[in-house]
Amino acid sequence: MWYVTSIRHHEDKMLLCVETTHKVLRMDSVLLVIKGLERSFGANQNAFREAVKKELNGTIVMTTYNRKTYHIDDIEFDKSPQSMFERKGEQQTLVDYYRSLTIKDLKQPLLKAKSKQEGLACWEKAADPGDILLVPELCQSTGLTDNMRANFSLMKELSKYLHQAPQEKGPRLDGFNKRMREHPEVRFTRIQVNHHIKSELVNWGMELDGKLVELKGRILAKEVVSFAKGTHQVDDKGDFTMAFRSQQMLTSVNLTTWVIIVPQRDFAGVDNLVRTMTKVAAPLSMAIGNPKQIIKVPDARSGSYLSAMEDALNLKPQMIFVILPNNKAELYNVVKKRLAVDKGVPSQCFLAKNVTSKGLMSIHQGRRSDECQAGRRALDSEASLKSCMFVGFDVYHGAKGSKGGSVGAMVATFSANFTKYFSTTSLFKTNDELCETMLADLIMLCIYACFILNSAATISKRSTASFRSESSCIVTVGEGQLKAVYNIELTKLSEGLMKMYANGGRSPPLLTFIVVSKRVNTRLMMMKMNLQNPPPGTIVDEVVTLPERYDFLLDFLCCRQGTVSPCSYNVLQDENNFDADRIQL
Repeated sequence: MWYVTSIRHHEDKMLLCVETTHKVLRMDSVLLVIKGLERSFGANQNAFREAVKKELNGTIVMTTYNRKTYHIDDIEFDKSPQSMFERKGEQQTLVDYYRSLTIKDLKQPLLKAKSKQEGLACWEKAADPGDILLVPELCQSTGLTDNMRANFSLMKELSKYLHQAPQEKGPRLDGFNKRMREHPEVRFTRIQVNHHIKSELVNWGMELDGKLVELKGRILAKEVVSFAKGTHQVDDKGDFTMAFRSQQMLTSVNLTTWVIIVPQRDFAGVDNLVRTMTKVAAPLSMAIGNPKQIIKVPDARSGSYLSAMEDALNLKPQMIFVILPNNKAELYNVVKKRLAVDKGVPSQCFLAKNVTSKGLMSIHQGRRSDECQAGRRALDSEASLKSCMFVGFDVYHGAKGSKGGSVGAMVATFSANFTKYFSTTSLFKTNDELCETMLADLIMLCIYACFILNSAATISKRSTASFRSESSCIVTVGEGQLKAVYNIELTKLSEGLMKMYANGGRSPPLLTFIVVSKRVNTRLMMMKMNLQNPPPGTIVDEVVTLPERYDFLLDFLCCRQGTVSPCSYNVLQDENNFDADRIQL
């Protein structure tokens, strides 16, 4: 277990932020992982190499001799520990260089990683001076594989250490504080300086307090959601899913033309699944007819599912219900890309293990997803800001080992009760393109709104609240880049809106721009009989916030395991002149 620390000036004093963090280090070497894949693919070298790259590219490894971590970028199959490199004007192999270590496999490929420091002479330099080559046998894997995550017993045991509840985290932080204050032998070993922590703080005229910071927060009133025939107040955990079992939806559309795609081995349970879906849909004021066709898939190959989807699309259904044999992402991505991206047909994926499930909760969840995809309104909310349009923008930078660009996604509300949405995505490769992408998407949104609302003047009368997510776009909106966001992204966005509305002879909408960050190390713990997680809706806007920002922390969910992590909201611009209470709601 490690500690992440930072000292900075908050509202009225200097505070030390401390958070515990963990790194999972596996005992097996990277070479064992490669050997395991080699046994699986046998003589098929092309498939074996692709599998190794897919498994290792983008992962973090730790060397056994100096305990340093490296990010793997590629696998060099044409090199081995017997490859020569130049050191001090002489040619030698990696085996010779690591003569104090034992390298048993002399034909293993090498791992290519980016060098983090200057002057590293322990590895053969690759074509790129910034690259270094590592020996898999001398590296340990970090993190968890998909198989490990699927191991319930393993994850349950790990959760005792990775997800510490407040009553466990509090004493650990107190112990860390005590060691910092009372043991002068503790040193800054991480940054290799010889000053004791205690004496270093004295030199700056500072000392650590003996306890965690205590402050006051407030809890928002419980939200009330409206259904067709009544309302329901969310519980203390912010949950209202049980209300879907009996409450009718605000509007509903009957599902009369739909197709089921199911693996051959799970076909026997489909009739019972359809009866259960019909049963749970009735209280929701929704009628589900028999599927137009049930298409059986002989195996779990992507090609088999693609063929089945083509047959289903020819029937022009309202929705395609796809039963998947497992929860692997590859097949799910194939289904969604074909139906959602290429064809624009609503689809619902369902795991085969739940087809014969005796419980109704998974069926309820599937039905709610179907209903919303079909454009139905499940519920309403008694929210304020009825005349405000909310626009959310986020960025996805690709999966592990991905070499492609990034994707910007935007979603916006189109009704006073926030139950209708417009969404769009755009590809970009640079941060400059991101600014243009966000502007183009918002202009597309406004144009679309004019057609949907059938009034070109409607949008100009409405305010716009734009949420820009910091959590996913770290490069563009990092901790020290808020000024760049304000000067570049926000400026271009405002200028673009003014220009577009000026061409139509109208005033632009008032813009409130908020940066949302989920990657914060600050943790909120409520003091009652003992330390515990605060309830959803807890807001803190003093003491631990920053004086130069208009910001606040919001605990937006119920944490059933570990200590809850709040979101940080930073208001960069507010042309609507909302007061703090209105924005925090």
